[in-house]
Amino acid sequence: MPVCMAGYNEKRLLHDLLDSYNILERPVVNESDPLQLSFGLTLMQIIDVDEKNQLLVTNIWLKLVSTIDNAWLPGSSESKRGPNERKQF
Repeated sequence: MPVCMAGYNEKRLLHDLLDSYNILERPVVNESDPLQLSFGLTLMQIIDVDEKNQLLVTNIWLKLVSTIDNAWLPGSSESKRGPNERKQF
């Protein structure tokens, strides 16, 4: 028996939106539309340098940012807000 049901509607909304989401598909309405991506790379650490074999082992962080236009019918969910409309305190 659940003790707290906070976030049930948000969880259900996210499940409905992302259940059939395929990361291999381009997130555009029209296939001829371009997809804007931002790419970032941050070098965190050089782990090893092998000069003889010209090999560099690193620890990096990759950041890919794109705009994905998910939509839903507001009446199909009890949630009054979307996942990007969270209030910050």
